[in-house]
Amino acid sequence: VATDVAHDHFAEATIASLNRYSAIAVAELLECDSFRTEITYDVSSVEWCGALKNIYALGAGMCDGMGGGSNAKAALLRQALKEMTEFCRVFDQTGHFKVFYSAFFCSK
Repeated sequence: VATDVAHDHFAEATIASLNRYSAIAVAELLECDSFRTEITYDVSSVEWCGALKNIYALGAGMCDGMGGGSNAKAALLRQALKEMTEFCRVFDQTGHFKVFYSAFFCSK
């Protein structure tokens, strides 16, 4: 993220806080044309996903390194989103967990 920000490439972050005013203040400090923020009260899910995404990023890198195609990497990332969502639902600590993109879960 730091390299992207330094080169003025698009980046984003999720600001999680139980204090709405603190979250807004941090978001306002960071937002610019190339950096967007999203605010949530779901602190535990943001913490879990921040850690879990690194595991799935390694898997995506392995797909590239092994010569897997973009469809293989997309399948890995789709499954990762499903697993992260389920993990956060089960281990929700704040009572604020919500799934906003339910299209990922329509298949049987």
